[in-house]
Amino acid sequence: MVKVTDNHIEITAGDSAVFDVTIMNGESEYDYSNDEVKFGVKKNFNDATCIIEKDVVDGKVTLEPEDTANLSVGIYFYDVKVVTSEGEVCTVISAQQFEVCHSVLKSFTAEEGV
Repeated sequence: MVKVTDNHIEITAGDSAVFDVTIMNGESEYDYSNDEVKFGVKKNFNDATCIIEKDVVDGKVTLEPEDTANLSVGIYFYDVKVVTSEGEVCTVISAQQFEVCHSVLKSFTAEEGV
């Protein structure tokens, strides 16, 4: 399960997820086809490195089960940055909540079926 509400992301530990990242430039959607867009998750703001770091591809972030399977249930923080083709770095979504929720079937895989 993944749920995005007002930039607050909730995901069940070990689930797959794909969600859209839309960046607005005034009234129109920002064209970042020539830029690099990064999504990063940290447990604490001051942590040196991200525990999840993904490229935003075609306006989407894709999380694989292994990205969250070993995370403790709780609140983390994410942001999204654009690195322009000119090398400028812009935070387009500042720190928001990324909540990892309980999973009952921790060892379930897609190959096992329902």
